[in-house]
Amino acid sequence: MIVSRAQQELIERQRQEDVDAKEKRSKFSDDVRAQIRDKERQRISERNRYFEEGIKLDEEAKQRQLKLEEVKKRKLEELRLPFVRYCRVLLIDGKL
Repeated sequence: MIVSRAQQELIERQRQEDVDAKEKRSKFSDDVRAQIRDKERQRISERNRYFEEGIKLDEEAKQRQLKLEEVKKRKLEELRLPFVRYCRVLLIDGKL
């Protein structure tokens, strides 16, 4: 009976060690999956920031282009008005 009891204790200890090892592996697996999820979220966040920066740069470029077009239009108008006046004077004077 003593041998049988010692064997049972050994079996129980081994079973408990197996349960503990399984729990440890399970926790490790959960931790690894959590790290993978965190890294994936971080990559997605970085990619979104990259695209948002690109959109922002595109918008700034568009605004600069609009401003440039406005300045060009204003300058051309400033150059055109004196020319039109000059042509009118020439027409009135009969030189054209």
